[in-house]
Amino acid sequence: MGYPNTFVDVLGPASDDVGWLNAGATITVHGHASNGTANGMAQGKVYIAGNIGARGMTMTKHNPRFEPPELWVLGSAGDYFAEFMAGGVAVVCGLDAQDPENVLGYRPAVGMVGGRIFFRGPHKGFSQSDARWCPSTMRPGTGWPMG
Repeated sequence: MGYPNTFVDVLGPASDDVGWLNAGATITVHGHASNGTANGMAQGKVYIAGNIGARGMTMTKHNPRFEPPELWVLGSAGDYFAEFMAGGVAVVCGLDAQDPENVLGYRPAVGMVGGRIFFRGPHKGFSQSDARWCPSTMRPGTGWPMG
């Protein structure tokens, strides 16, 4: 949980629920983060300099009176990424991914009803009944946004 104008730097890896219910803080983890990263986040930004575990960016929301929540992951996401995501922006860069053949983990975007995911690297599918590909100006082969 964090409020606007709060800045947290974690100089190494972090355990479960980094950015849980974040309400505006900027959190930077200089390493990997475990399960539940940015879970239930409503505002703010979370930056991860490695990979995240399962259920990152789940149950997020976006109040249109405020900037949407953002999650930036330099590596890859674990299973059930963006499960029940209802708003915000997630960026998964795919650098030194924990699974180089699947940067979004098993069953991403299940129950997703809002928000956007941008990613780079291969994936092994997503919940097409809950999320869809959107047109992009990105170069072919660099990943495509979902929303």
